Amino acid sequence: MIHCSELTKTFRRNGSEVVSLDRVSLEIGAGEFVVVRGPSGSGKTTLLLAIGGMQQPSAGTVTLDGENLYAMSSAGRARARAEKVGFVFQMFHLVPYLSLLENILLAAPAWPSAEARTRANELLEQFGLAKRATHRPDELSAGERQRLAVARAMLNRPGVLLADEPTGNLDPENAASVIGHFTEFHKAGGTVVLVTHGTAADSVASRVIRLEQGRLAGD
Repeated sequence: MIHCSELTKTFRRNGSEVVSLDRVSLEIGAGEFVVVRGPSGSGKTTLLLAIGGMQQPSAGTVTLDGENLYAMSSAGRARARAEKVGFVFQMFHLVPYLSLLENILLAAPAWPSAEARTRANELLEQFGLAKRATHRPDELSAGERQRLAVARAMLNRPGVLLADEPTGNLDPENAASVIGHFTEFHKAGGTVVLVTHGTAADSVASRVIRLEQGRLAGD
């Protein structure tokens, strides 16, 4: 499903070269639930963005479902992301002036069809937000906003969910609820790659990978 080979990413910062990923090679099979853990600055988010086709590596390759992401045009990568990947971030990235329903529909690859609207309403029901469909994100708790962000990531029925610290701003009860939704997605055959500092998902993960200073330090 996901294959990273000799993945390297460097940045220029204050005139110096910073290595975020250092020749990371990694295989994640279809249907796995993988937790990626490591200290701040270890390259976790960079790895996640590279896997999802959102940040081009300096060297190495990322293959997603048989397609070499960075051999594609930017339009090709955007298509692959829309069809195959759902993203969930710590800061939610919800549009404050749109309703919950409209926020979910932002993930539609084109003008939302009747099918997309039906799917969005089903997700609102599944995530316990149906009665809030016309509300705006600032009327929700942090846990509700993160559930909305997970629902949006699932609109296009992706095969892969990539999550960057999705429970970092949540209390333990809401964190457990969000992890529960990832677990259900995984049980239905989906692949999950979850970046986190915590251990809340360890009990349901297939593997726990550790990054340190841009390198794999344990799997």
